[in-house]
Amino acid sequence: MMEKITLREKIKYNIDIMMSKGTVFMIFILFFLTMFAVLLIAIFALLILKFSGNEFGYILWETFLNILDPGTIAGVENSSEYLVFMTVATIMGLVMTSILIGLVTAGFQAKIEEMQRGKSKVVISNHTLILGWDNTIFTIVSELIIANENVRKPHIVIMADRDITSMQDELYNYLPSFKNTKIVFRRGCLYEINDLNMCNITKSKSVIILEEDDAQKIKVLMAMSNTDFFSNPMNHAVVLLEEKANFEVAEIIGGDNIIAIDLGDTVSKMIAQTSTQPGLVAVYKDLISFSGDEIYFNEFIEAAGKTVSELLFCFEKSSVIGLKKADNCYLHPGLDTVVEAGDSIILISEDDDTAKFSERNYEIFDKYIVKGDALTAHLTENILIVGYNDTVNPIIREFEGYLSEDSKIIIYLPVGKNPDENLDKVIKESKLSIKTMNGNVPDASAFEELIKMGFTKIILISTISENNHKTDCDVLLSLIYLRRISDVLKIKLSIIGEITDVKNSEIAKSTRYHDFIVSSNICGMVSTQLSENKYLKPILDDIFDEEGSEIYTKPIKDYIKCGKELNYATLLQSAMLKGEICIGYMLCNGEEHEYVMNPHKTEVVTFKEEDCVIVVAED
Repeated sequence: MMEKITLREKIKYNIDIMMSKGTVFMIFILFFLTMFAVLLIAIFALLILKFSGNEFGYILWETFLNILDPGTIAGVENSSEYLVFMTVATIMGLVMTSILIGLVTAGFQAKIEEMQRGKSKVVISNHTLILGWDNTIFTIVSELIIANENVRKPHIVIMADRDITSMQDELYNYLPSFKNTKIVFRRGCLYEINDLNMCNITKSKSVIILEEDDAQKIKVLMAMSNTDFFSNPMNHAVVLLEEKANFEVAEIIGGDNIIAIDLGDTVSKMIAQTSTQPGLVAVYKDLISFSGDEIYFNEFIEAAGKTVSELLFCFEKSSVIGLKKADNCYLHPGLDTVVEAGDSIILISEDDDTAKFSERNYEIFDKYIVKGDALTAHLTENILIVGYNDTVNPIIREFEGYLSEDSKIIIYLPVGKNPDENLDKVIKESKLSIKTMNGNVPDASAFEELIKMGFTKIILISTISENNHKTDCDVLLSLIYLRRISDVLKIKLSIIGEITDVKNSEIAKSTRYHDFIVSSNICGMVSTQLSENKYLKPILDDIFDEEGSEIYTKPIKDYIKCGKELNYATLLQSAMLKGEICIGYMLCNGEEHEYVMNPHKTEVVTFKEEDCVIVVAED
């Protein structure tokens, strides 16, 4: 038997329907109820008080005034019965006014909450769109703010499935000033096409994807493919991926519009390259950060017909490192390569306005140049790796291209952590002598014994904890112990530390060792650079690939005679004669390394034997 719906339930249902139609509709209903009340009171007053029909308009007006303004009744002079009706009208007016105030207040509150939810359409264009939220976003936003300093009305749009207020608070706490950049926050689902269009994705200049894992990032790319974003060849999206198999999937979805970065590969290659070259970390950070010297692509009409070796001396405060021909970029293309019309010069410069073409003859002190080919022999090193995560295996593979077979590597694993199948395979296939040992991390006595055995090159890795998240605690504690051991034994240590949380970088600085890599910082900086210029991808790939041209720090005594006063142009000439491109130098004073990028060609320096030259070379 069907349950009968009562009249009360029907009335309640219809009231709910009316209430759900919003503030404007409710105010409209309130207006009609007010007019109906005015008409009803006026009719009753006319019938009961027996006014003439000619006075109905007057009564109607008086009733309306009393409903609108409670003070009107004070000036009414009439019979007591008439005052009763006007008092009823005044009370009804108070009720209606209260309801109106409540409706308006609720409407404003609802609108504010809607604005806080970030659901309105983004109407700006040429903005950088960040989809998702993780610990790299602080680096990305801070780098974009620096990059936008010379841009008119720059915008960053951030959309994530998070509370907007919490996103704002976190970002404001980390970055107290956004300078001239305006940041727009939106809350939405990254896989919903409507939410992507809400951010005006098709008119953004680039997109950075920050989802948690590869599967979610691929889902975002698939959702983006259903918009018009990829139809514009100038648009591109930057995504950090962990699994190499997903690179092909990303390319299928977006083609050349997708710039995929190998998350672990980038960090591991940087650690491998810098672990044997103290001070090189700072050079890399300078190049991939907008706060230091940057890589620019500029076309100069005057450069056509000149060779790369001639171009090296055509920029007073910039360093030529490569060429862009059509859509192909070449790092160190060969010093005899001729620049053609339409080619862009790839150079390192402090800013785009410091990259000025200038044909000037510099005095070269040939008598101070050390003749001979560049040294290419692989280094023989004893390296201690403390801790273990997914970056260790690629680091060891990278060492194959830098170290000689006489090199020794010890992987110091935490107690209870045994080598997995991947590590066993890497050790068996490696030409290097690699051993593993277990112990407490950190363990001062074990560290001291290993250092006495000659393991003075140390790599500290953030070990994955039980909840599968990396922790920086062991790295920070190990840095403190190693500093003390270095002081006691009076042995100079070369330490590279991997820090995963950017908030721990300030703590690491207090340990005196500045050669540490904040993996989230590196990934954020690289992502930002590529979002601003997608043509940097092959250049960065080449720099971090041991088979191409890379950045090296080499003993300056192999290039010029030390203790002699000479200009930077002479050092540049010496590197060029060895087939290399000099981009700066490093002054070494004990554990301190002061690097100088893009010095003026006429700058006069007296080098010591401990100093280094910074070059782009194949070996």
